[in-house]
Amino acid sequence: MTPQELKYESKNGYDTLDREDLVGMEAYASRYRLFIDQAKTEREAVAETVHLAEEHGFVPFEPGMLLKAGDKIYQSNRGKSVVFAVIGTRPLSDGCHIAVAHGDSPRLDVKPSPLCEAEELGLLKTHYYGGIKKYQ
Repeated sequence: MTPQELKYESKNGYDTLDREDLVGMEAYASRYRLFIDQAKTEREAVAETVHLAEEHGFVPFEPGMLLKAGDKIYQSNRGKSVVFAVIGTRPLSDGCHIAVAHGDSPRLDVKPSPLCEAEELGLLKTHYYGGIKKYQ
């Protein structure tokens, strides 16, 4: 083999898409941009997710409600997390499909005694959650 045949050339996946795929990708990206614009915190993400689910036929779960195959229900946990379910036709003893996702919002949480002052410099102590880690 020649050196040219061994040379790796990276390809951009975007360049391999046909027109139909490009239109579908842009539609998906547009919806996602709208979602993240509405969901900047975990509570906003849960609220927006519930709103979208209700548009697709999901209803809040109420203890004791009668459920039948095909029912779409959800349960919010204090507005900070949410569980969705579509009731199946087979018994639970036959198994189930579970899909799990985690929503996180990078933010700074201020510690109980956050302010340190020294030599005309103020330092705000925070808890660090989400986002890019220091070692990345």
